[in-house]
Amino acid sequence: MQLTDNEQQLYLEQALARFQRESYSLAQRAEILEGEDGFSRAHWAFFAELGLLGLPFGEADGGFGGSLADVATVMRVWGKALIVEPYLPCVLEAGRLLAHSSDARQKERWLAPLIAGDQLIGLAHRERGEDIAATLTRHGDGWVLRGAKVLIVNAAAMDRLLVSARDDNGALRFAVVDSNAPGVAIRSYRSVDGRIAGDAVFDIALRDADLLDLDAAEAALAEVNNYVEAALCAEALGCMRALLDATVDYAKTRKQFGRPIGAFQVIKHRLVDAYALCEQAEGLVRLAAFERHPDWAANIAAASAFLARHALAVGHEAIQIHGGMGLTDELAVSHHHKRLVQIAALFGDRIGATDRYLNHCAIAAPREDSPALPFAALLSPQEQAFRDEVRDFLARELDDELKIAVRRQTISYPEKDVAVAWQHKLQRQGWLAPHWPVAHGGTGWSPIQRFIFEYECALAGAPEQIPMGVRYVGPVIAEFGSDWQREFFLPRLLGSEHYWAQGFSEPGAGSDLASLKTTAELRGDHYMVNGSKMWTTHAHFANWLFCLVRTSTEERPQQGISFLLIDMNSPGITVKPIPLLAVDHEVNQVFLDDVRVPVSHLVGEAGHGWDYAKYLLEFERGGTVFCGRLRRELAQVKELITAVAPSRWRDRVFTHELAALEQRLMAVELFEFRLAAAMRAGSAPGVGGSVSKLIASELQKDINELGMRAAGSNGLELEPRRPLHGPQAPALPDCDLERVIMPRYLNMRVASIYGGSSEIQREIIGKQILGLR
Repeated sequence: MQLTDNEQQLYLEQALARFQRESYSLAQRAEILEGEDGFSRAHWAFFAELGLLGLPFGEADGGFGGSLADVATVMRVWGKALIVEPYLPCVLEAGRLLAHSSDARQKERWLAPLIAGDQLIGLAHRERGEDIAATLTRHGDGWVLRGAKVLIVNAAAMDRLLVSARDDNGALRFAVVDSNAPGVAIRSYRSVDGRIAGDAVFDIALRDADLLDLDAAEAALAEVNNYVEAALCAEALGCMRALLDATVDYAKTRKQFGRPIGAFQVIKHRLVDAYALCEQAEGLVRLAAFERHPDWAANIAAASAFLARHALAVGHEAIQIHGGMGLTDELAVSHHHKRLVQIAALFGDRIGATDRYLNHCAIAAPREDSPALPFAALLSPQEQAFRDEVRDFLARELDDELKIAVRRQTISYPEKDVAVAWQHKLQRQGWLAPHWPVAHGGTGWSPIQRFIFEYECALAGAPEQIPMGVRYVGPVIAEFGSDWQREFFLPRLLGSEHYWAQGFSEPGAGSDLASLKTTAELRGDHYMVNGSKMWTTHAHFANWLFCLVRTSTEERPQQGISFLLIDMNSPGITVKPIPLLAVDHEVNQVFLDDVRVPVSHLVGEAGHGWDYAKYLLEFERGGTVFCGRLRRELAQVKELITAVAPSRWRDRVFTHELAALEQRLMAVELFEFRLAAAMRAGSAPGVGGSVSKLIASELQKDINELGMRAAGSNGLELEPRRPLHGPQAPALPDCDLERVIMPRYLNMRVASIYGGSSEIQREIIGKQILGLR
């Protein structure tokens, strides 16, 4: 499976994009649609010369042996360019069915001229009803085809039609019919997307040689339908990308009240959400194009369901933001949206796609492997061996006590004793600090190995590492600290002797860290620190605090910020708990009153703390693997449903909601793996981490909300004692998740707030990816 285009696909995409720019403007497309055929035969000949008509067929059939991923590359460009030539009905539908023939002479007769561009054959399969009513009846030495077909793309321009019907035994058959023969009547009309379609009525005599020789017609049709659906998903993605690009460009140039409308937060954030939907769809579409995946049909249905739910939403946003002009035929926006409407109407809506998804997978049964990640295809042999090594370690070291502690965790991070116990195990293995340089105790893992490690740990139910020490401040000290700081702090971090809290947010400076007011006044060989920090996770456990403080007042507020390391046992420090919604104690307010901090505890240079904080935030907001824990949380919701509300599995509305969450989770898994793959190629997590944080945080809240709803009244008893594990834990029901799910739901509303709220992530994405300022 490919998560990015290979060299051949990039070349193909560039060639097609050049064709679009030179020969397929919106005006040129309109002129083509007004022609007699509704498409350009000159363009069709060019496609044949380029090899596109032979791309989906094996070399034995005269094709070029392209993969479905290659075809998806074409279809993405087709979606962006709004190509009207009948590539899908002729090549992907009729052509792929012809390729299933077991008669080489039929392929030579019909498929070879189609690949050469000398003959157009369209599929005539849809009827007014859901079943096939067209009949093939034996008559002497031949057959009589009777029936009617609808919505045949470019029907009147086809040389032949491949028509489905039922024979005398009720078996599915396909007949190749001359579209101009007596007994074939075609009525042409315009469809919603502007293309010419036609309805055809058949009452025609045929020979045996006119019937396609298929060993298993139903199976062949199912394979072709899956193939076409995956290709259409790629086309829909191309439409989404084009809609987004056009709307972003418009938002940068259209001014209201003296400013580009893209500068208004509401417009910017709506466009970021559209961008996030496109990024999630990208992974699902690429997964759907991976034919060898054991869950190929389920993956196609997942991509279709996601696109059916969200592709039109991107179109709606594009029209709304364009205003009145978005409703006219003068802009491509309206044509892209109409194409998405056509795709959704022809190939199934969200409900139908979700039903197919549920039919293909046992959604009630948690799986050891994510259905989204075909590891054998995604990983190199070395990476597969590393995954096995991680699994062996987890099987050996992850005991039941730790698993139960994580299972019953109601807050963001595990309790200190649980976290430290796991840190000791990781340190003995040499795996505690994968983000550190090797010289200071790091693992030297690639980004993919780090992804595998975090993903497998989460699936197995291992405690999440408390990030403040090893993940956040450790890399900062390793990169910017003095020799003394590295020698003093890093070994104690690895040994869990130092337990850190993060002092960034303040009562008046949450995500807007540049507004912080805590001051550090230089007095000889020490700083005198005054102020307070809010939402300091585990400050009641910590013996060290890394802290952003203001050491000077500059023109730009970021310029006067410094990064200090503060001993929590210093006089003048007071920690006050902040109870959460479910009475848990995880966060605190820390007061600093005349706290003396040696100058030697200043990281790097005074006034450069903002730079160090941005470096740290790359590890906080990016490079984090959320999807494994989301997969485990969703599995627990399924377990809860089975235990306390099994009737929910018969509730179609509820199972559709659950399926939608699972499809979003697949999209997060694929996005985070793609991000790790990009980092493997040398890129930093950068803004991709903000996208991951945005979509994962919102999904985590929705997963927990569905769990709360599944628990119903069983979850309303709020157990006040914490923690819910260990020898002093309260007695819990047979299904302990009944007492866990409600406090987890209440507390995890924080998912879209901590580490930079979803609104801040949208600001970052809007500015740095979409260029909206």
